[in-house]
This record gives sequence, C-alpha cells and structure tokens, in this order.
Amino acid sequence: TATITLSRTISPSIFGTLGALVSNTVGVSVGHSLERGLRLTGTINYAHNQSTPVRSTTFENMTSQLLLSYPLSRTISTTLAYDYTRFLFTQSGQELTGSFLMNKSALTLSVVFTWK
Repeated sequence: TATITLSRTISPSIFGTLGALVSNTVGVSVGHSLERGLRLTGTINYAHNQSTPVRSTTFENMTSQLLLSYPLSRTISTTLAYDYTRFLFTQSGQELTGSFLMNKSALTLSVVFTWK
C-alpha cells in the first residue's frame, strides 16, 4: 500500500512575528506485507512553515519512521520502530537573528497484548 498527502495551511502566527504562518507539508507512506504476517511500513513527512507578510520566521521539520511488525499470536503482537526527526528554526530580524537545529533518533521495541 502507498499513500501520498499534500497540504497548504494558513493560520494566525502566535510565535515570532505578527501576521500569518503559511505551512506546506508533504507526506509519503509505503507498507508491504512480507511472509507470515510480517509487515514493513515506512513513512516520511516534510513541512516548511514561513511567516508572512514579514518573512522573518521559518520552521522546517522532517520526520521519518520505519516499522517492522509481527503478530506472535491472535492476542500478542510486536513492533520494532526506528524514528528520526529533524527540526530547524530560523529567525531573522533587527533584534534577534539566529537558527536552532535539532536531530533526534529513537529505536523502540514494543509488545502489545490485546484482550479479545
């Protein structure tokens, strides 16, 4: 299975400068069933946000996730997940100019029991 999403949003800006914040996002998700219930799913999302009419504040965000899931029984399933996030904030103006970059990775193993 595959999914592609695109969106453009304009909302009031409550951070940085007065005005509006224009957000453009794109996302892609791909899933594939391997053998005996094993499923591999990958997603990636990117967003670019900019203040307007004064273009002094910019946010860029990229997230991705890779999931490997396997049902152990009818009521127990496991998932191994790798998550990556990259966030960049840039502000330019007369009083404050600078940027902030954050990269984060996480590996998670989960076991879920479902009562049926």
